[in-house]
Amino acid sequence: MEIFSNERQGTTNSCYVMTLHSKKELKESLVRDALLRLAKRQPLLRAVIKIVSNSSWFGQNNESYFEIIEPSKIGDMIDLTTSDVNAYQWQKAWYDTVMGQIKTGLLWRTVLFTEEYLPDSENYVNTIIFRVNHCIIDGVSGMNLCKQFLSYLNSVAENTRVRGEDGPSHELLPSFYAIISNTRPRSFWKNLQAYVGLHFIYKFMKRLKLCILLASKSEKPYPFFMTQPSLEVCDLVYKVFSETHTSQIRKVCRSKGVTVTGALMAAAHKAFCQLIRNQDSVIAKEQEKLMHMFALSGLRFCEPKPPAEYLGNFLLSEMLPMFCNTDDFWSMAQEATKQIHIIIREGKNVSACLAGFDIFTPKELADEFQSPLDPKKKLSLFNVHNYISSAGAFTYDDSTSMYKLHECLYYSVPFGFASFATHFNTTVNGKMSWVILCSKFVPGKIEEQFAALCFDILQKETRQE
Repeated sequence: MEIFSNERQGTTNSCYVMTLHSKKELKESLVRDALLRLAKRQPLLRAVIKIVSNSSWFGQNNESYFEIIEPSKIGDMIDLTTSDVNAYQWQKAWYDTVMGQIKTGLLWRTVLFTEEYLPDSENYVNTIIFRVNHCIIDGVSGMNLCKQFLSYLNSVAENTRVRGEDGPSHELLPSFYAIISNTRPRSFWKNLQAYVGLHFIYKFMKRLKLCILLASKSEKPYPFFMTQPSLEVCDLVYKVFSETHTSQIRKVCRSKGVTVTGALMAAAHKAFCQLIRNQDSVIAKEQEKLMHMFALSGLRFCEPKPPAEYLGNFLLSEMLPMFCNTDDFWSMAQEATKQIHIIIREGKNVSACLAGFDIFTPKELADEFQSPLDPKKKLSLFNVHNYISSAGAFTYDDSTSMYKLHECLYYSVPFGFASFATHFNTTVNGKMSWVILCSKFVPGKIEEQFAALCFDILQKETRQE
């Protein structure tokens, strides 16, 4: 994810949406002051990408590095934009917000939508969106970003101090990949590659294997995939469940012995199988299993652990195959939960998993696996059907604060990834949100049908008798 977001600007940009209620108006100066305090503490919020040219026997190549701006110089670089779109209608600008360019060179920006007033509750409503490059922030850190910002905002408004605010900036940690790689002992095979000259032969064989894999896949695996990406911007498809409904979903899941992530994966899997049957019964009968992926935080694998307040990208993705020979929702959810627990609780050699990428530079990885200029290659990589990103559950204790969080959700642009649909799920203050975004190779009508199926299946299966 870090590599793709660096090499393919626009791909995997993430947005974190906060809707606030308050009895007082929210001034832009308060937001800017809170952002400044937050950026002074977090090094990756002061990061800019610096391109360095390297020359070798094999030619010249460019490498990207982070350069961290000093806290005292960050004030004028913060990109805070106001929008004419009303706070409750932020969805109309979801695409422009996530794809908009950052003016100052930083890897994030903030959009403040036009404030609204609700006469019935006498509340002011404000929507704030953080648009962040995924290379510096993952889903869990993004939700912590919202939490820390809200604390700073209320401290500015109430003229108080946040714990640790007066301390120095957190030190910049190595990338997650480097942290994991440093824990891996030097193997005989690695030494052989380095000192006997097998590195380039190994790289050639890896690329040959990838080419054979791509050639063996059909160019158009399902009839509803388009051969060219759509230029149409569809509405953002999402659902925010009430506290009562969220509690009901979690209660039913616990009674069935599954996690909410497992239930979401089962709903997405069942919806996709049903979509295939509706489109082409012949292809549906040929399907034995579908490959899905889920995101998990790699913080558990870091030694030493980063500080609790540190914001960064510690994302890992794992494959999760699911069979198509059953319509039993809860058996699918239980199997998904079981596989997730095996990976998370029993652990696995993550460093060994990442070792296979050592032979590629970041740019080579992006070029090999993500070729936006080659639609046939893009379609042939559609072997991941659903990507589930669940940031977990968060509680923001703002009951006595001036600005209270009403809703919070997040989404990323998955258009550069070879998956049918990407799902973003989190629960904040008891309200669960679920955002569904399909590939640009999927028509808008199919996306709407698929999302409706996902929501309907989950609500039907978690309905209490």
